[in-house]
Order: sequence, then C-alpha cells, then structure tokens
Amino acid sequence: MNMGPRRDKVRAGIGFSENPDSFESGREATASAFRSMGQREGSLVLAFCTNRHNYEEIFEGIRSEAGEIPVIGGPAIGVITNDRLGYDGYQVGVGILPKIVNSEVVSAGRLNEGEKRVGIELGRQIANKRGPQEKLLLLFYDAIKSPPPHSPVVNVSSYLLEGFERGLGDEPPLIVGAGLVGSYNFDKGKQFCGSRVSDQQAVAALLSGNFSVYTKIMHGCKPMSDYHRITRVQGPIVYEIDGRPAMDVIDDLLGTQEWHRRLPLLLVTLGVNHGDKYGPYDEESYVNRLIVGVLPRKRAIVLFEADFENGTEFQFMKRSSELMEESAERVSWEVLNDLKKNKQQPFFSLYIDCAGRTSAYSGSEREEASIVQKIIGKEIPLLGFYSGVEIAPLLGKSRGLDWTGVIMVLSRGREDEEKG
Repeated sequence: MNMGPRRDKVRAGIGFSENPDSFESGREATASAFRSMGQREGSLVLAFCTNRHNYEEIFEGIRSEAGEIPVIGGPAIGVITNDRLGYDGYQVGVGILPKIVNSEVVSAGRLNEGEKRVGIELGRQIANKRGPQEKLLLLFYDAIKSPPPHSPVVNVSSYLLEGFERGLGDEPPLIVGAGLVGSYNFDKGKQFCGSRVSDQQAVAALLSGNFSVYTKIMHGCKPMSDYHRITRVQGPIVYEIDGRPAMDVIDDLLGTQEWHRRLPLLLVTLGVNHGDKYGPYDEESYVNRLIVGVLPRKRAIVLFEADFENGTEFQFMKRSSELMEESAERVSWEVLNDLKKNKQQPFFSLYIDCAGRTSAYSGSEREEASIVQKIIGKEIPLLGFYSGVEIAPLLGKSRGLDWTGVIMVLSRGREDEEKG
C-alpha cells in the first residue's frame, strides 16, 4: 500500500530546519514546506520550534515566505517530520495545510490569570464561527505559567477545556491540541497567534471543509501498584495519599528519596483507570498524570494537571519502553489499515508526542517517534513535535493527557473529492 503524497493529489507541505539563525530557520523550513507541497498556496501554517530560537524572528521568517496565511504553534522541545527528528537543539518544523481546509483562528490572553476565564472567552469566539462543515478544533496553549527555579507552575488543560465548553454553549467539536513548552527546563515561551506573537495565550483554529479527521492515542505505562486514594488535594498539588504525606508514599514505593532531585519524575506516573477496576489491563482506559515538582516542607507533590479530587482512586504506573514502542507500532499500522479500509486518501498527519517519550528521557534504545516516521511518515506528510500536555478525545471527551502520543490524520474519500 502506498498512500504517499503525489503531485496530482491534495497534500500538505512539510519543512524542517536546524539553522541557528532564527529568521533564516523559519524562512528555510517554510520554503521547504512549499516545495514539498508543490504549490505556493495554503490555508494554515503550523509551526513549532525549540526555545533556543527567538520566537519573533522565527515568525517573521515564516511570514517572509507564507505572507498573510495565519500561523499557529510555537514552543516545542523538539520536532518530527517524515525524515527528520531532533530535540533540545535548534529544530524548527513547519506544516502548511492545503486550501481545501478552511481555518478560522482565534486567541485569548492572560492565561496565567485564569485558565477557565480564557477558555470561556475562546469558546465564545469559536461559537460565532461554527458551521455545518466543521471537522476539528486545533487548540494550543502555553503550558508553563511560572518557570523554575522553584517547582514549575503549569496552566491546567482541564480548567481551560471546562471553560471552553462553557463558553461554547453547545456540543463541542472534536478537539486535538497540546500544552506547549520549549525546553526540558520548563522555560516560558511565546505562541504564534495567527498574525502575531504573544505569551500566556490559548490559540484555537476551527477547521472545516470536505475532508475527514482520524485520531488515535499511543500509550506506554502499566500498573506497578494496587489502588491508592487521594485524601488531600488542592488544584495540581497532592498533599496526602491514603492519609499519609504524598512524598512519603512515593519514597516507600521507590525505596529511595533520590527522585526528589530528578524531576519531573519520568519513570512513575499516577494513573486513573476509567475502565473495569479489576478487569484485564487495558491501556486505553487509563489517564496518567506526570509528577513535575515537590513541596518538601509540606511533603507534597505537584502534578502537570489538576483533575484529581479528594477520593480519587489511582494506581502508580511504571513507564515501559517496551509497551511504548509496541503501542506506537500497533497503532500506526491500525491507522494506515483503517484509512485503506475506508478508501481514504490522507493528505496530512500531525503527531503530538509527550517529551518524556524521547529516548534521552525514557531510557529506550530507539526513538519511539522513529516508529511513527517509518510507518505513518512513509505514507503521509508528517509534522510532529514534543509537547508538555497532549489533548485528544479519550473515553467520550477531549482531555489533557500525559505520556501519550496522539496521531491525527486528515484525509479525503471519493465523496469528499466530488464535493470539493
């Protein structure tokens, strides 16, 4: 099966650069994307770069080639394309969607002053732009509210999504997106907001047209404990587990306190099972939460999200490189086989990959994203980036996720081609 891009077919453009000069890197990646697309037109630019770059200069470099096409994206720990992969360097990745995709871009600022308020504002803006052909909402937000040296404070996706659904006031569209972060140091970054660059933003692009959207989630954790219960939590800060200080419980679990100095904790997460409590293990029923910091004096832990409540039951989950790689390979083949079965012609794929899944931080022998490159990237134009939080539909609603890979594919069938 070869569903790869052809000159006579609708396709997205993909570009990559590692030029340390920010303006030139943005320009080079965008020019390369237009060349791979085979034309100089597009409806939306998705662009991601590490925080070694100047965001304003990257943006200007992109605009020097893309003109008035709106640009969304911003910070990423690294970038993935069909044949390139890199992180923690000068990577820039650009994807340009074809004209058959209509986009409406909106943004709302001061995210650090209230995620729910920003979500409501964003939802109200999108409510005025909805139509019968809407297919997808891309949602990106600045993940970092306050950077180290103390425990990083994050903007919480669950608050943002809750506000968005309230502001929308109707059945929400399919939402895929990410909390963006530009380095493993959890530094603050700046987002591309359509026609400008700003910080502490949530940016949404409502996509519509004659095409279809396909999403799948790749996991990589398995239970390493029986069930525990959260007995004291406030926002993302877990003070007590089973009536004991949270740090003490994890000290006992790991048999060491060394993890206090090696945060975020990349080998262990807190996982909530939304399926059969004592049934066979089903990775697709779990939502995992990353431990990003500690409050030593209060013996508390800080999570990347804030959706736990007093009484929430969870299991400690061990990150498994073997399971991660197996999931990436299995799901990638499922995507291609489903597209073939439904006689779809894919023209763009977006891979949002948790930064903890890189080989440098997961301990795996090979890059998990290289599996996606080999399978998905061989057939479909691919843009990917390493994120802080992944947003995708899971168990009936869009959620902020940790330690996952989210693959999204845009495609056309014969019926779409006849309409469009």
